[in-house]
Amino acid sequence: MFSLNSSVKIHLEPLAVAANILQSSDTRLDTTLLTWGNWYRIYSDPALDDAVRAQVLNSLSKRWLQMDQDAFISAVIMNPYVRRKGFARGNPLLSPVGLYNIAKRTCERMLRIHLGLEFHSAFFDYLMESNEFSSSLMGLTEWKQLCEQEVHTFTQCCDDLVLSCLFPANKCQSRAALGMT
Repeated sequence: MFSLNSSVKIHLEPLAVAANILQSSDTRLDTTLLTWGNWYRIYSDPALDDAVRAQVLNSLSKRWLQMDQDAFISAVIMNPYVRRKGFARGNPLLSPVGLYNIAKRTCERMLRIHLGLEFHSAFFDYLMESNEFSSSLMGLTEWKQLCEQEVHTFTQCCDDLVLSCLFPANKCQSRAALGMT
């Protein structure tokens, strides 16, 4: 019985985690593709049951072929914390020139304009993290710290709300008084 529960947990836990991520009201295209990539990585493990592995990978491939791949890939590229780091090396379609072609196609389709040499120059500066698109000039470290602080504050507020619901008579009890810091 234990090994069956363990097997179910190994197979279903990544799907459950991803379901929570993908059903969020603020899930972005880049998050979706990175989650799918993580599924692919997890379910490519030869240690998993062959039937489960094959079923999940076939399902992922089938869905990927139905998606607007350029839009998802462009979204990952445009995430300044990921850019091209999220793509496997060695695939010519995902080389810097391949990513440029994907991003250009996507932008031209969405904006309904022809992008010239300025886009080419700006894209490669962005992809290579140079000039105004360097991590330091974009302030990525500061943005990351700000987001982490907001998440911490949000989590603390949620905890306080839960406590006030659990202990309605003592709404003014502090977290410290309850032994939670």
